[in-house]
Amino acid sequence: MDSITQFFNDMPYVGLLIFWASLVLFFMIVEAATAALVSLWFILGGAVAFIAALCGASFWIQVILFTVVSAIAFLLLRPMM
Repeated sequence: MDSITQFFNDMPYVGLLIFWASLVLFFMIVEAATAALVSLWFILGGAVAFIAALCGASFWIQVILFTVVSAIAFLLLRPMM
């Protein structure tokens, strides 16, 4: 776990932006390729984490925001389907 933490802590600022943008793009492609909403909540979580990266938040804050926003979006949007 320490090596993963060290990798992302040493990652340049732009690297985290690329990481979150790539993740959002991946989930957008998955969403477009499926007939049902299966990854919308991850797109929202990734967008919030991307904004946090723009604001200079640490990687673990970004991960927590991604997880929390994705979970809340899942709980709020899934019952509507």
